[in-house]
Amino acid sequence: DLLNSHQKTGINAVFVQIRTAADALYAKSPEPWSTFLSGLQGQPPSPYYDPLAFMIEESHARGIEFHAWLNPYRAVQTVGKSSIAADHIIRKKPEWFLIYGEKKYFSYSHYPRSLAAVSKSFNFLITSLAAASGSLVFT
Repeated sequence: DLLNSHQKTGINAVFVQIRTAADALYAKSPEPWSTFLSGLQGQPPSPYYDPLAFMIEESHARGIEFHAWLNPYRAVQTVGKSSIAADHIIRKKPEWFLIYGEKKYFSYSHYPRSLAAVSKSFNFLITSLAAASGSLVFT
């Protein structure tokens, strides 16, 4: 319904966050599934599907550009309340993070190593998308 509404009003592009807190709103990720899909981080959507592939396909079917937004900084949405998967980077490398307000972010004091982990995740996504679509446009 949302994309249909956008199409009717002439919106020609959507921007969707697909990595909210070192997690993924897409399949085939080294990072856990986003809590926004099932209520529990690390749990795939049920019934199973790839939300990113669905969003891209449905946007393009309506002549709407799809732009993926990846947050490279935030690791935990709300400290003490967010669902954190057992395989989440925050559990593997807790020293890489700092708390600011109610959120946890990658710490610059561990920047070379944490940047490498984030870059690896982003490169995996880009490579997967390029293989699936045959082409990507970066701006």
